[in-house]
Amino acid sequence: MQQDLLKTHVDECSLGLHDCSPQQVCINTVGSFICECNQANLTSINNKCVVDNGGINMYCYLMDSVQICECEKGFEIKSSSNSLQICEDIDECKSNPCPANSICKNLNGSFTCECLAGFIGSRATDHFECLDLDECSSSCLNTCDAEYGLCINQPGSYECQCKQGLYGNGRQNGCFDINECLSNQTKCHSNSKCLNTIGSYECRCEDGFYNTGMDCEEIN
Repeated sequence: MQQDLLKTHVDECSLGLHDCSPQQVCINTVGSFICECNQANLTSINNKCVVDNGGINMYCYLMDSVQICECEKGFEIKSSSNSLQICEDIDECKSNPCPANSICKNLNGSFTCECLAGFIGSRATDHFECLDLDECSSSCLNTCDAEYGLCINQPGSYECQCKQGLYGNGRQNGCFDINECLSNQTKCHSNSKCLNTIGSYECRCEDGFYNTGMDCEEIN
């Protein structure tokens, strides 16, 4: 049985039927082959060589005369269907490494954290964090009306409101005066007239009357 196997054995290495990379050496075995690091690629400085053992992002080194292949940082070894070891990217985002108010974006061999809209990255402490951006601190960061609007900062955003006595959305040119004199909600007394102002109103005594501070009395 063993003799029959040896008679029919194919040398994949000599026939070029292997998939070893140019940086590797094909070594024939009974019924198969293996790929090992090419000694010519080992440097005298760090005994490492670049190896493409069925994939990329792998390096090789010697340990007690044994050639060992390991994945670079950010990758992990996976076995393929043809029993070759390949290096696949580690999705670091699965472990939620980013701080609050940010999103994780996986990269090839690494990852990055990006702050959400309305937040800004900071390394003021010993770690990266995303802090609220106060849009109300500068008119360049918000669209609230500079004269008649109010900017209210919120986590990751802001809100525009009109000042008291005005109505609208609070944004640029979006505030309009309420004419209190047209309503019955003023506190002007009977001997005075209502004068509308932007955002408010005034009570002025009629001709022939003077303001006592409390009401309008007739001038004798």
